[in-house]
Amino acid sequence: MPGGAGAGADADRLVAEGLGLHQAGRLPDAATLYIQALERMPRHARASQLLGTLLLQQGRHADAVPRLEAAAELDPRNANTWSNLGVALNGAGRPEAALAALDRAIRVEPRFEQAHSNRGMVLKALRRFDAAAESYRRAIALKPAEPGFHHNLGNVLVETGDLAAAEAAYREALRLRPAYPAAAQGLARVLVDTGRADRALAELDIALQRTPSSAVLHHEHGRVLQAEGRLLEAAAAYRRAIALDPRHGEARFHLAHLLGSGHPEGELRDATSLFHDEVAPVEARIYSGFAVARILADLGRHDASIGAYDAVNAMLRAVRPFEIAAYLAECDARYARHAQLHIAAAPAGPAGPVFVVGLPRAGKTTLEVILAAHPDIVPLGEQAAFPQAVARHALPPAPSAADQESVAAIGARYLSAIAGRARPGQSTIDTMPANIANVGLILASLPGARVLWCLRDPAEHAIALYEKYLPQQGYDFASDLDDALRVVEASALLAARWAAAWPRRVHLVRLSPTAALGAMDREAICRFLGLDSAGHLPDSARSEPVLHDAGTATLSAQMAAWRRLHPELWRVRGGNPQALTGVYGG
Repeated sequence: MPGGAGAGADADRLVAEGLGLHQAGRLPDAATLYIQALERMPRHARASQLLGTLLLQQGRHADAVPRLEAAAELDPRNANTWSNLGVALNGAGRPEAALAALDRAIRVEPRFEQAHSNRGMVLKALRRFDAAAESYRRAIALKPAEPGFHHNLGNVLVETGDLAAAEAAYREALRLRPAYPAAAQGLARVLVDTGRADRALAELDIALQRTPSSAVLHHEHGRVLQAEGRLLEAAAAYRRAIALDPRHGEARFHLAHLLGSGHPEGELRDATSLFHDEVAPVEARIYSGFAVARILADLGRHDASIGAYDAVNAMLRAVRPFEIAAYLAECDARYARHAQLHIAAAPAGPAGPVFVVGLPRAGKTTLEVILAAHPDIVPLGEQAAFPQAVARHALPPAPSAADQESVAAIGARYLSAIAGRARPGQSTIDTMPANIANVGLILASLPGARVLWCLRDPAEHAIALYEKYLPQQGYDFASDLDDALRVVEASALLAARWAAAWPRRVHLVRLSPTAALGAMDREAICRFLGLDSAGHLPDSARSEPVLHDAGTATLSAQMAAWRRLHPELWRVRGGNPQALTGVYGG
C-alpha cells in the first residue's frame, strides 16, 4: 500500500533512478519513475519537485503547477522549488501568483540569482518594465558573468525605450558568450530600430560566422535583408533557416509572403505538414497555417485558401481568446481620457513629426512610401519610440492639466529618440501600429505633430486582418471575421471623432482597393502637412515587394471568393451606418 513499510526506501530508489534518466535527457522514462515513486509515497517532496521540473522543461506549465505546489508545501525551505513554481504559474497565465511564488523564493534565499531573473520575466509579462529591469540588474549583481541575465535585461530595456542601454546589455551578453544567437538577434533589432540596418547586417554576419547552424540567426538575417529590399538574399536566408529547423514556422510564413506566386514544389506540402503536426510548438503551427493559406491564394486555389484561413484562425482563437465588448469599451474610455488633455487646435510650425496611424493592414506603409517621394519627408518606418516613451512616463488613469509636465516629457523623449534622422524643415513619418492608441498623447505632447489616419473599405479591411498573423499583443480581434469587422467600424468612427475635433491636426486618408490616391487627395495631404506641392507624390506604391507578383487578377479573384463565401461582410452594419458612410466617403 502507498506509504507502507519500505515504501519510502523504494520511492527514494525510483527517484534516484529517475534522476539519472532525467539528467541523460530521457524525460518520458524519468517521468514514469517519478510517478511510480509518488504512487508508493504520495508525499515525497523530491519526487514531486523533480516531476514538476520535468514537466516545466517540456513546456507543460499547467501540468507542472500542482506538482510544484505539492513540493513547495512539503519542503517550504527549498527556494528552487518556489522559483520553478513561479515560472510554471507564469507560463500557465497566472503572473500575479507567479510573482508571489518568486518573492517567496527570494525570502528563502535572498541571493538566489535565478529567482531574481525569473521575477524580472514575470514583471515583464505584467508590463512593469522598470521593476523588471531592476530584478534583472539584481540578478546581474549576484552573477555578473551570466550572459542570459544581460540578454534578458536588454529585452526589457527595449520595452522602456532605453535603446542605448539595451544595446550595451546585448553587447555584454555577446562579450560573455560570443556564440549567443538570441543576443545577436536582439542587438540586430536595436540597430535596425535606431536606423543602422547596415550595422545590423554586419553584426549578423559576425554572429553567423560563430554559429552558422543557428536557424534563429538566418531567419533574422532574412528579415533585415527583406526590409532593405534585398529580396533574393532574404529568400535564401529564410530557406537556410528552414533547412536547419524544419519546424521554424515564422521563416515559412515570411518566405511564403516574399515569394508571391513563385512557390517551389513541395513548399505547400511541407507547410501543411507542419500545420498539422500536433507535437510541434503551437506558434510554429500557427505561422505555418498562415503560410499555407497564402500559398493557396497565390496558386489560385481561393476556396481552399479561405478554408485554410478559417482553420488557422480557429486555432489562434483557441490559444488567444478575445472579448470584443471589453475592447470597444476601452477604446471609448481611452478617447474620453485623452480628449481631456490640452491639445492645440493648430500645429506649431510648418514641420514636425507626422504619425500615420490606423489598424494593421489599413495601408499605413503604402502611404508612407507615397509620401517618402517628397524631398521634405523622411520615412522612419515602425518606430517603437512613442509607445516606449509612454511606458516610461506613465500617466494616471484620468490625466488632467496637472499632468502636463509628464505629457511634455513623453514628447521630449520621443524627439530625443529620433534626433538626427531629419534635416531642418523636413518631417519624419512614423507608422508604428501601436500609435493608434496614442493619438491624443501624440497631439498633446508634440505641438508640431500631425496625424494621418488611414482607412479602407470595412469588409476588405476585416478580411486583410483575418488573412494576416499579427502575433503582437492587442490584435486578438483579427482571428474572428465578425470581431475584426466590428473593430474596423469602431476605429473608423473613432477616427472621425478625432478629425472633427482637431481638423488641423488629424486628417483622414482613404486608400482605394488598389492602394491609390487621387490628385485631389494628394493635394489635400500636402496642404495638411505644409508641403510645397503634390507633384512629388506618386498616386500609388507597392509597400510589400515580392519576388513574383501574382498580379491584380489573383487578388481580385481572392476577393471575389470572399464575397461569394461571406456576403454578410458587405451588408450595412453598425450602430451608426450613416456616420460610417460619411467616414468612408461612400
